[in-house]
Amino acid sequence: MKNIIITHKDVDGIASGAIVLRTIGDARIRFASPRSIANVLSRIPEGNGEIYILDIAVNSSTLHEIAKELCRLKEGGRRIIWVDHHPWPKEAIELLSKYVDKLIVKPSPSAASLVKEIFAEDDLVCEMIAQIGDDADTGRYEMELSNEYYWAGRDPGRRVYLLKTLAEGNFEDEKVKRWAEEQREKDRKLLDKMISEAIEIRFTKSGKKYALIDLRPKGGPGTAIARELAKREGIDFSLVLYSCDGGFGLYRGKGDVRLKEICESYKGGGHEYACGGRLRFNFIERILCSIFGRRYRPRKVKDLIRKVEEKV
Repeated sequence: MKNIIITHKDVDGIASGAIVLRTIGDARIRFASPRSIANVLSRIPEGNGEIYILDIAVNSSTLHEIAKELCRLKEGGRRIIWVDHHPWPKEAIELLSKYVDKLIVKPSPSAASLVKEIFAEDDLVCEMIAQIGDDADTGRYEMELSNEYYWAGRDPGRRVYLLKTLAEGNFEDEKVKRWAEEQREKDRKLLDKMISEAIEIRFTKSGKKYALIDLRPKGGPGTAIARELAKREGIDFSLVLYSCDGGFGLYRGKGDVRLKEICESYKGGGHEYACGGRLRFNFIERILCSIFGRRYRPRKVKDLIRKVEEKV
């Protein structure tokens, strides 16, 4: 049975998966997030082979569902290795350690750096891949390669190709460069359109300048818009309201801000400088949101905005 790599869909996740793929030689690739990892695991059959889970933290709301799937896979013959650099609750480590063969949760600038340290300490190509992960996951984006992989990876259909290209040590792939430039231009045009429609510049009580980016009801490239606004407007951070399912994200811009506590209070998680959570909209709220979009601002949205402006 073939090995499987399950990794996060961002640049750091792609880099982490590339390091493992380069090390083990062959594997099926799956992408997941803290929100979807239980569902992704549920679609994997029992059997021989290893499962590598990379750069994915866990949400407390799905912890027991994840444990159930890990137990099924381990009892069915799978060997499971989970590596992550996000902070985990103690109870999550204690529970999931029972169902994986190796669980490594350790602070690191990126998951890619941690994965490289574990699996490929002396590989110079993996060292370069880890640098890309560091540059992207710390939000610096000073390297052209990390920017290219960010823009090219905005299309989910390209991520497996990106991961495999990195694993081969091909840092000058013309297709990646073309995809990145096309996506960058597409997002730039979209941002110009949305600045007048979906973006509001506001200030916290402590004087931090931030962008409220309301993409309801259809969603959109929230992280891309937040990154571009940080350059254009010099904002300290962005609050992105994604869609009528209640999902939101907080992303650091130019400021030194801590954001994770707010996301965790909404059963989310992530980094201090990039995290997500979810508002619990009821059926009526979701219907009204789908009809009126960003013109509909229920109390739960107002409470989130107030908390952000009080805490940051």
